[in-house]
Amino acid sequence: MNTLNRILEMISYRENTDREGFILREYKEDQISEQADDSGPEDTETTDKPRAGRRKFVKPRRPGEKNQEGPDKKADPDELDGHSLKESQTSASLKENRQAIKKLYHLPHNDDIIVRDFYLGMDRDYEGLAVFVDGLTNSTIQDILFQSLMLLAIPPETERDKLTQTVMKSLLPGNQVQLISTYKDALAAINMGDTVLFFDGCDKALGVETKGWEHRTVDVPITEQVIRGPQEAFTETLLTNTALLRKII
Repeated sequence: MNTLNRILEMISYRENTDREGFILREYKEDQISEQADDSGPEDTETTDKPRAGRRKFVKPRRPGEKNQEGPDKKADPDELDGHSLKESQTSASLKENRQAIKKLYHLPHNDDIIVRDFYLGMDRDYEGLAVFVDGLTNSTIQDILFQSLMLLAIPPETERDKLTQTVMKSLLPGNQVQLISTYKDALAAINMGDTVLFFDGCDKALGVETKGWEHRTVDVPITEQVIRGPQEAFTETLLTNTALLRKII
């Protein structure tokens, strides 16, 4: 019988009463603050002072909300990270726009990004900045663009903040010109082969279509050859493919 009891004691579960329970240790600052609360409202000197050991709660901010003290204040490009800088507005200062482009494209390590300084017309009253990707633009269209801005253009008698509107309507020969107000839109235009123009004193930029990257020409289809019908195959360029469809339809 004793042997059976010993076996039951070995296989049965018993709670360990000798084990020390979990105790949450408090900091000395918390103990002091609790003692101050227990003293009651009679001790006015203790209740008026801020409690020691209480950490101030800092509300987390989104990346786009950092370094923005007001709705109309534009942050310094050197103080923003890449994501916040893309979402920010373009500056009226040509120097700040140049710094933003250099930071976003990691210049001068990125050699295929061209940053071109120029003056509007023969006079040096209006300074501009052109940004484009070497290899994605048409050199012929680029020459015509800079000739119209530097040699053939007469500086207009207009205010600085309205210069982009005057240049877009009177001086640019491009068939597609758009106003750009954020660095995100400027990067999208530059990466697609357009040339973005910044002018000193203007808080908006101009995106001029200068696409001209190398692509495969329309050729005879190799895998799907036909006897009757057009001997033209699609290429990797979407505009070329849509032009072929429009011609047939």
